[in-house]
Formats: sequence, C-alpha cells, structure tokens
Amino acid sequence: MSQSRARTIRKFNPGVFQSDREIIDQFVVRDRELGTVLDVIRGNIDAPSCQHTLVVGPRGRGKTMLLARVAAELRTDPHLSQALFPVRFMEESLEIFNIEDFWLEALFHLARECAPHHADLSEELDATRADLAGRRGEDVAASARARVLDTADRLGRRLVLMVENLQDLCDDVDEDFGWQLRESLQSHPEVILLGSATSHFEGLKDAGQPFFELFRIVQLHPLSTAECRRLWRVVSGEERGGPADAADRDLHRWKSPPAGDPRGVRPSSVDDLS
Repeated sequence: MSQSRARTIRKFNPGVFQSDREIIDQFVVRDRELGTVLDVIRGNIDAPSCQHTLVVGPRGRGKTMLLARVAAELRTDPHLSQALFPVRFMEESLEIFNIEDFWLEALFHLARECAPHHADLSEELDATRADLAGRRGEDVAASARARVLDTADRLGRRLVLMVENLQDLCDDVDEDFGWQLRESLQSHPEVILLGSATSHFEGLKDAGQPFFELFRIVQLHPLSTAECRRLWRVVSGEERGGPADAADRDLHRWKSPPAGDPRGVRPSSVDDLS
C-alpha cells in the first residue's frame, strides 16, 4: 500500500486540518443539498430576521462533510465572504449543558475562526471567554452573547454558527436552553444557526417545544449508485477518469453502502488496498 494511497482513504473528520480547496475538491456528491443550504443562507444576508437550517440524516450520511463544504464556500465565495462568517463547533458539543455554556462555546470557536486573519480580535475573544468562564453565577450568558454580537458587528458580517448533533445537545441541556436559544436567534439577525441532527427528533414536531418550525429542514437521502461511483473515484484516486466497468468492479470489491451512506465507501480490508 503506497503512502499516498493511505492518505487518500484515511478516516478523518471533514474540514479538520484541511484547506478549503481540499474540501471543495473532495465534495463530489450532495450538490443539490449544498445548493439548498446556500440559498437559504444567502437569503439571510439582508433579511430583518433569519431562516435557520437543520440538515437531517443518519450517522455516516454526509452531514459533517456538507457543513464543512458550506463553511468553505462562505470563506471563498467573493460575495458570501463579505457578508457571512462561518463558525464551526466541534462535531460533539459535550460541554454544553445550558445557554451560558453555549455562548461560551461560541466565543471559543469564534476566536479560533478569527485567528488566521484577525489575530488581535482572536486574542481578545479568548481573554473575554477566560474571564467570563471564571465568573459563574453572574449573567455570563448575556455577556458572552453580547461579545459574540459585538464581534459580528466588528467583522461587518453575520455569523453562521454550525452546530452538529442537535438531537444530543437537546437531550443533555437544561429545560430552559431551547427557549433561550430561540429567543436569541429570533431577536438577533447577526446570528444564523446551521445545525445537523441524526433524525427528526421530538422537539421538531411538538408545537409546545422551542425548535418547532424554527428550521428549514434539509434531508439527506441515500446516495444513488451513480453518486456512490462518483465518490468512489475520488476515494480511490481515480477521480472521474477510467472506464466505467472498472469503477463498477472496484466499487463492488469495496464495501458499497447498502443504505447509500458516504461513510460506507471504504475498503473491506487492508488487502483491498494492495
């Protein structure tokens, strides 16, 4: 197995330690869903209130990759990059238990995203977060949110907070979290929420719950055979070249996902790579 081939098929968290160009080049399926999400976000640029979006699909269906691709587009598109600033949370927000934790986490990731081009601002945000984290018991949530909103104003862009696995987050937080977050999102158009979830969890269907009718839902359906083939050609290094029958034969050797899950396009054993 060559070293370059090993790098091509390694397991990774999309968008982590990758350039925007790499993410864009690797994103070869889900173009329709990407277009839908970007259309919704684009419509928020000058809107007095924002439409928030939730990408829904089982684990392995491509939610993280889609959000990474959206972030890359927001950074590289000449128009979008002047109006919007992506802030990606970790894939699992394990330290969020209330609205205070949410806004402190937002500060942390906002500082990280600012670091490459706004180093001084990033340092300010880190210092603010450290100070607020040590003042538990005061109105830390309001102060942290105010700092996030102030940063949006200083950047001259709306912040797109990308939060994954909302179904788990909603299970782990206190009972006031959802309503407090909804109030912030509806009152402050400077913040747009792009979330993901593994299913249409109960909070989305119940009119008595805070997330009811808050999101535009983008469902990730199973990949078609043609999409699996296209993805395989990138994973295998064949890109879009080579005869179709060879691609079909190789795709059959590999674990082609029965449910059309992108994560399932992987070798069935190390021997398959030789």
